[in-house]
Amino acid sequence: MSHNCQNTSYHRRQLAQQVIGLIRTITIQSLEGLGNQPHDPWDEEEGGAGWVDNELSIANDLLEIVEIHYNPPDLSRYITVPQFQRALPRLYSAEHLHFILRFLRHGGSSNEHFFRLRETANERDVEEWFQQNPLPDDS
Repeated sequence: MSHNCQNTSYHRRQLAQQVIGLIRTITIQSLEGLGNQPHDPWDEEEGGAGWVDNELSIANDLLEIVEIHYNPPDLSRYITVPQFQRALPRLYSAEHLHFILRFLRHGGSSNEHFFRLRETANERDVEEWFQQNPLPDDS
Protein backbone atom coordinates (compact mmCIF):
# COMPACT_ATOMS: atom_id res chain seq x y z
CA MET A 1 0.00 0.00 0.00
CA SER A 2 1.66 3.17 -1.12
CA HIS A 3 0.12 6.54 -1.76
CA ASN A 4 2.22 9.66 -2.09
CA CYS A 5 0.58 12.53 -0.29
CA GLN A 6 1.18 15.14 2.32
CA ASN A 7 0.74 13.85 5.84
CA THR A 8 -0.08 17.26 7.33
CA SER A 9 -2.80 17.68 9.93
CA TYR A 10 -4.72 19.96 7.53
CA HIS A 11 -4.65 17.31 4.79
CA ARG A 12 -5.68 14.59 7.23
CA ARG A 13 -8.61 16.76 8.43
CA GLN A 14 -9.75 17.17 4.82
CA LEU A 15 -9.51 13.42 4.25
CA ALA A 16 -11.42 12.74 7.49
CA GLN A 17 -14.21 15.04 6.32
CA GLN A 18 -14.39 13.09 3.04
CA VAL A 19 -14.47 9.78 4.93
CA ILE A 20 -17.41 10.93 7.07
CA GLY A 21 -19.24 12.28 4.01
CA LEU A 22 -18.83 9.02 2.09
CA ILE A 23 -19.98 6.93 5.05
CA ARG A 24 -23.07 9.13 5.32
CA THR A 25 -23.78 8.67 1.60
CA ILE A 26 -23.29 4.89 1.78
CA THR A 27 -25.59 4.69 4.81
CA ILE A 28 -28.40 6.67 3.24
CA GLN A 29 -28.11 4.83 -0.10
CA SER A 30 -28.14 1.44 1.62
CA LEU A 31 -31.44 2.27 3.30
CA GLU A 32 -33.21 3.70 0.24
CA GLY A 33 -36.29 1.78 -0.74
CA LEU A 34 -36.84 0.30 2.71
CA GLY A 35 -39.93 2.40 3.22
CA ASN A 36 -40.52 4.95 5.92
CA GLN A 37 -37.95 4.78 8.65
CA PRO A 38 -39.15 5.46 12.19
CA HIS A 39 -36.19 7.81 12.64
CA ASP A 40 -33.43 9.45 10.65
CA PRO A 41 -31.02 6.62 9.72
CA TRP A 42 -28.15 9.06 9.90
CA ASP A 43 -27.81 11.47 12.76
CA GLU A 44 -24.83 13.23 14.21
CA GLU A 45 -25.15 11.35 17.48
CA GLU A 46 -25.06 7.61 18.22
CA GLY A 47 -26.88 6.47 15.06
CA GLY A 48 -24.38 7.99 12.67
CA ALA A 49 -21.45 7.03 14.89
CA GLY A 50 -22.53 3.39 14.68
CA TRP A 51 -22.37 3.52 10.90
CA VAL A 52 -18.94 5.19 11.03
CA ASP A 53 -17.66 2.55 13.44
CA ASN A 54 -18.95 -0.26 11.21
CA GLU A 55 -17.27 1.03 8.04
CA LEU A 56 -13.99 1.85 9.78
CA SER A 57 -13.89 -1.56 11.45
CA ILE A 58 -14.07 -3.35 8.10
CA ALA A 59 -11.43 -1.00 6.61
CA ASN A 60 -9.22 -1.69 9.65
CA ASP A 61 -9.55 -5.43 9.07
CA LEU A 62 -8.35 -4.96 5.49
CA LEU A 63 -5.50 -2.71 6.62
CA GLU A 64 -4.41 -5.41 9.08
CA ILE A 65 -4.21 -7.84 6.16
CA VAL A 66 -2.05 -5.62 3.93
CA GLU A 67 0.18 -4.19 6.66
CA ILE A 68 1.78 -6.74 8.92
CA HIS A 69 2.47 -4.31 11.77
CA TYR A 70 -0.74 -2.32 11.50
CA ASN A 71 -2.30 -1.67 14.89
CA PRO A 72 -5.89 -0.46 14.42
CA PRO A 73 -7.03 2.36 16.67
CA ASP A 74 -9.57 1.80 19.44
CA LEU A 75 -12.79 3.28 18.07
CA SER A 76 -14.97 2.37 21.04
CA ARG A 77 -14.55 5.69 22.84
CA TYR A 78 -16.13 7.77 20.05
CA ILE A 79 -19.90 7.98 20.34
CA THR A 80 -20.87 10.85 18.02
CA VAL A 81 -20.05 11.67 14.42
CA PRO A 82 -18.29 14.95 15.35
CA GLN A 83 -16.08 13.04 17.80
CA PHE A 84 -15.11 10.62 15.03
CA GLN A 85 -14.44 13.44 12.59
CA ARG A 86 -12.17 15.23 15.06
CA ALA A 87 -10.35 12.01 15.99
CA LEU A 88 -9.74 10.53 12.53
CA PRO A 89 -6.83 12.87 11.64
CA ARG A 90 -5.09 11.85 14.88
CA LEU A 91 -5.90 8.14 14.59
CA TYR A 92 -4.87 7.58 10.98
CA SER A 93 -2.03 8.65 8.72
CA ALA A 94 -2.90 10.28 5.41
CA GLU A 95 -1.94 7.02 3.67
CA HIS A 96 -4.41 5.06 5.82
CA LEU A 97 -7.14 7.65 5.25
CA HIS A 98 -6.57 7.34 1.49
CA PHE A 99 -6.92 3.56 1.79
CA ILE A 100 -10.17 4.01 3.73
CA LEU A 101 -11.46 6.44 1.09
CA ARG A 102 -10.70 3.91 -1.66
CA PHE A 103 -12.54 1.24 0.34
CA LEU A 104 -15.53 3.56 0.72
CA ARG A 105 -15.51 4.71 -2.91
CA HIS A 106 -15.77 1.05 -3.88
CA GLY A 107 -18.92 0.74 -1.78
CA GLY A 108 -17.55 0.03 1.69
CA SER A 109 -19.57 -2.53 3.59
CA SER A 110 -22.17 -2.65 0.81
CA ASN A 111 -19.56 -4.29 -1.46
CA GLU A 112 -19.75 -8.00 -0.60
CA HIS A 113 -16.32 -8.61 -2.11
CA PHE A 114 -14.70 -6.89 0.87
CA PHE A 115 -16.21 -9.47 3.21
CA ARG A 116 -14.70 -12.27 1.11
CA LEU A 117 -11.31 -10.54 1.14
CA ARG A 118 -11.54 -10.13 4.89
CA GLU A 119 -12.44 -13.80 5.38
CA THR A 120 -9.59 -15.12 3.25
CA ALA A 121 -7.13 -12.66 4.83
CA ASN A 122 -4.72 -12.89 1.92
CA GLU A 123 -2.56 -9.79 1.51
CA ARG A 124 -1.96 -10.39 -2.18
CA ASP A 125 -5.69 -10.79 -2.88
CA VAL A 126 -6.49 -7.45 -1.21
CA GLU A 127 -3.70 -5.58 -3.01
CA GLU A 128 -4.58 -7.18 -6.37
CA TRP A 129 -8.25 -6.33 -5.96
CA PHE A 130 -7.47 -2.65 -5.46
CA GLN A 131 -5.02 -2.68 -8.39
CA GLN A 132 -7.57 -4.32 -10.69
CA ASN A 133 -10.38 -2.00 -9.59
CA PRO A 134 -8.89 1.49 -9.77
CA LEU A 135 -10.84 4.64 -9.27
CA PRO A 136 -10.46 7.66 -11.57
CA ASP A 137 -8.70 9.62 -8.81
CA ASP A 138 -6.31 6.81 -7.79
CA SER A 139 -2.73 7.73 -8.53
